[in-house]
Amino acid sequence: MSERLAAAYEQVALEVEKLVSLFQESQENQHQFMKEAYRLLQAQAREVEDLRDRVQLSERVLGQVEEILAHVRGEQPADTLLNEGEAVGIDLIESVSKLAQELEAEAGEGELEQEPAGERESHVFPGLHQALESQALPSQTDESPGEAGRPQQPSGQGQKPQGGPGQTQGQMKTAQVRFLHASPDGPHVDIYVDGRKAASDVEFEGISPYLPLSPGRHRIQVFLAGQKVGALIDTTSQLLPGRHYTVAAAGFFREIRPVVIEDVRSGGRPGFARMKVVNLSPNSPALDLTLKSGRILIGHLTFKEKSQYLQVTPGSRDLQVRLAGKKDIVLDLPRTKFDADITYTLFIVGQSGRLEPLFVPEA
Repeated sequence: MSERLAAAYEQVALEVEKLVSLFQESQENQHQFMKEAYRLLQAQAREVEDLRDRVQLSERVLGQVEEILAHVRGEQPADTLLNEGEAVGIDLIESVSKLAQELEAEAGEGELEQEPAGERESHVFPGLHQALESQALPSQTDESPGEAGRPQQPSGQGQKPQGGPGQTQGQMKTAQVRFLHASPDGPHVDIYVDGRKAASDVEFEGISPYLPLSPGRHRIQVFLAGQKVGALIDTTSQLLPGRHYTVAAAGFFREIRPVVIEDVRSGGRPGFARMKVVNLSPNSPALDLTLKSGRILIGHLTFKEKSQYLQVTPGSRDLQVRLAGKKDIVLDLPRTKFDADITYTLFIVGQSGRLEPLFVPEA
C-alpha cells in the first residue's frame, strides 16, 4: 500500500513539475512577445518621424522657392536681393540635395501612410487625445540659441515692411520668437538678434516673451552677460511668416548648442487644451510622460527631442516623468492645470537626478 502511495506521490510530483515548466515557458514566451512588440512599435515610430522630417524638409524647400520667386518678380527690394539672394540660393540647393538623397534611400521600401492632423487619437484616458501635428523647423546651421530676460527692440521692428506695392504691415505677418536658457551649468548670458540686444542677463530657466521678427534669415548670438566678443552661440535661422519659435540654448556649458523648436499653436479642438513635451536635459536617459497610474502618454523622449501634441480636456492632471519603459519616477507634476484653448509646452530641464519642469504657454 505504501509503495502505491509513494508511486502516486511521485507521479503527482512529476505532473506538477511539468505544469511549472510549462508555466515558466509560457511566461518566457509572453515576455519575448512583449519585447518584440515593443521593438516593432519603436521601429514604426522611427519611420513616422523619418516621414515627418522629409515632409518638413519639403516645406522648407517650398518656402525658399517662394522667396526666390518673390525676388525674381521684384516683390523684394533690390538691396535685399543682393544681400540675401546668394544665401537663399545656397540653402535651396542644399535642401533639394538632402531631400533627393533621403527619398532615394527610401525608394522601394514601401509607403507609410500618416493620418491627417487632428484625426488620430490615443485613448489614454477620457479627454486626452494625441494628434499628429505639422512641426516644420526653420532652416538653420548646426546651432540656434538660448533665452530670455529683459527684451529690447529686435531687428526688423520699426522698419518698413518688405513686400510689393500696396502691401501693408498687417498683410506681412511677422515671425514670433522667444528665447530659453536651458544649459544647467551655464552662466548668465545676453542674447543678440542681428547685432541688437534682445535679452540681458538671462539665467538658467529664463524664458523671454515672444518677440516679433521680420520673416527671413536672422543672426542669433549668445554671449556671456556683459560681453560682446567670443559668442557662445553664433548661428542664423530662417524664420517663416506667421510662425512661432522657441530658440533654446541647451547642453552643458562646455558644449552648449542651440535647439530651434516650432510652437504650433493652431490645430487644437475648440474648448480643449494642448501640450507638447521637449526634453532639454543633456545627460538624462530617455524619458516617458505618464499618468500617476503609470500609463504612458508620451514615450521615450531623448535629449533635444520634442513630442507630438496632446489635446487635453480643461482641468488639473496628476502627471509624472519616468525613465523610459521603467517605473522609476524622476519628476512629479501633481495637479498640472490646463485651461481651455491654451497650448502649452513642458520643457524638461536640469541634469539627471535633478530634473526640473518648465511648464509655459505658447502664447
